[in-house]
Amino acid sequence: FESNTQIDKKLKSYKKDLNEKFKDKIKQKLSEINYPGFSRDIVSFGMIDDIILDKKSVKVILKISTSQNDKKSNNYRDLN
Repeated sequence: FESNTQIDKKLKSYKKDLNEKFKDKIKQKLSEINYPGFSRDIVSFGMIDDIILDKKSVKVILKISTSQNDKKSNNYRDLN
């Protein structure tokens, strides 16, 4: 029989692998969204800073590299 510690380690590893698979699928879907005004997608532009999964939601943290707040607002509006 396996100890509780061994089972816990396997469960953590399984959850991590599952999270990575979900993140990969989410990134794949996000790559279908073109950056406003361009033919390239937001993933290839490097706009995805992080993907956070919890029990009931998915949060996508975007990284918009411009210091001009009006452009950030316009990009955010165009992506919604």
